[in-house]
Amino acid sequence: MRRGIIALVWFSAALAVVGLWIAARDLTDRPLPAGVTSTRAPARQAPGPALSGDGWTIVRQTSAHYMLVLEVESERVAEADRIARQLTEPVKDRYTEVMVYVYRRGQRGGLPAARVQWTHRGGYEVTEYAPH
Repeated sequence: MRRGIIALVWFSAALAVVGLWIAARDLTDRPLPAGVTSTRAPARQAPGPALSGDGWTIVRQTSAHYMLVLEVESERVAEADRIARQLTEPVKDRYTEVMVYVYRRGQRGGLPAARVQWTHRGGYEVTEYAPH
């Protein structure tokens, strides 16, 4: 009985790892939105794609269960809504929710300056946490 439980735990863990690998691969293999450039390292080197645009850079990206979370550093936090729309529009047919957290450049790790949430039902919703 104990061996069966251990085997079930290992099998569940393996499935979780495969699911994360598939989600990460899907995110990095998608076409880039217009106006976004990629500084992707060769396939065998880390850390993967670093996407950037006019005054902003994606510093972290995660997706799971049809949700995409992006952390962005920007010199223009007042333009959080515009940045989020530029990132969300090309992929919103693949996700049910997209969360874009916008930090002032060099200040990631604390409270973001703004959060933009997009859902099929509610559209875009901007929440500002810090004054511009």
